[in-house]
Amino acid sequence: MMEALDQALGAWLSPPPAVAPDCIKCGKPTVWDVTKTSNRKGNAGRPYYICKPRRKFHCFADTRGNDPRNPACFCGVSSKTQVSGADKKTVRGVHYVCRRGKCDYYRLCLDDQNQQISLPKHSWTLSLGLVSFEM
Repeated sequence: MMEALDQALGAWLSPPPAVAPDCIKCGKPTVWDVTKTSNRKGNAGRPYYICKPRRKFHCFADTRGNDPRNPACFCGVSSKTQVSGADKKTVRGVHYVCRRGKCDYYRLCLDDQNQQISLPKHSWTLSLGLVSFEM
């Protein structure tokens, strides 16, 4: 279902990286991979790039969260909306990152009181091309 939703939304969302980006930390090329179907963070079967030498996640390789209205990253293109996991300071906190994985852009998505927006535990969010569900 998530793949079909990504495809439907992809008609108007900004594209993911066209080629594997180099790691912004070590400069080595990243490698395309897919998250395990057992992923419990709402990312099962989701394509991404990983820096193999550092064994670190680099960026997602899909259109989820790639709304062209998102703030521009340091590359000058629209960013990607993401939701942090349960192990982060703000659980399910919404933030923006470089959608192409070429810069270290990171910005919190803030509400009117200047607080980071956090999604409820059981939520589907379809606005801005962001699809998230967590049990």
